[in-house]
Amino acid sequence: MVDRRPKLLPALLVIFALSLSLPGAPKDFLATRVNNGGSKQTMWVGPSVPSQPIRKGYSQSMTLRAGPAFAMAPTSFSSIRWLFESFVSIGGIQLGVNGLTAQLQFLAPIAAISGILKSRSVGKLPLLPYSAMLATTVIFTIYGFLVGNIAIWAPHLSGVILSAAYTMAFLVNCPKEADWLPSGRSVHVGALLGLALIIAGLIATFDKMKAANIIGLMGNAVCIAMFGGPLSAIKTVLQERSTKSLPFAFGIVTLINASLWCFYGAVFIQDPLIWFPNSLGVLSGVAQMFLFARFGFS
Repeated sequence: MVDRRPKLLPALLVIFALSLSLPGAPKDFLATRVNNGGSKQTMWVGPSVPSQPIRKGYSQSMTLRAGPAFAMAPTSFSSIRWLFESFVSIGGIQLGVNGLTAQLQFLAPIAAISGILKSRSVGKLPLLPYSAMLATTVIFTIYGFLVGNIAIWAPHLSGVILSAAYTMAFLVNCPKEADWLPSGRSVHVGALLGLALIIAGLIATFDKMKAANIIGLMGNAVCIAMFGGPLSAIKTVLQERSTKSLPFAFGIVTLINASLWCFYGAVFIQDPLIWFPNSLGVLSGVAQMFLFARFGFS
């Protein structure tokens, strides 16, 4: 039987390669000013360094932008960043490929939730992937607003709506005595309410950037729980030698999405609050794929 399932990773790699040559991609350039004494001052301006506008007295020149480990033409560098921040525009909201794959991750649980609604039972599925997704998307939506990066808050905003719906659907069909979520229902609900109160208190107490840093650290902690959520069923998988309690779609999309966000956070914005939790997501996704390779699909 021929496998006709779409190959997500090759498709993303093709889009990535084609985007490097798109003429509409913005460019960085090196602006140079000659002082009265003859000395020169230079500064990079463009999409990769939006905080440095062109200043009076500077002239534009196109040269190589060299880094400690690589050197590439400004066109290529800014084209790649454009791919991660402005690949598509929807109603004035711009999303990169990482933002688009985030939508796939937020949509991945639909099949599992549909099964729950049809059977009116959660079986032995854990709540943690959905409650942790809700907490994470709320945190990084607020973090993105505070640091002023639309590439962060815009894709996570839809995740807030979807994960709230998933969590509610799970709770409605979950028995009150359930203790495999892990822990019980009240623990998850209490943690979400407590998180909301803490975030509100931080915003009201600290300045914007300090609040953002603390909230970002909280997001890192919750990301660890979200990426490890599907693995909370690992004991069942090993005992039953079956992956029926492990959602494949969520695992593969997690791997692709976390890889893209890890690259964006490390290379373009140098933000450990973005690349570190997503590096854990990469490890989680690889571990899940190993379980499917070992026990197959159920």
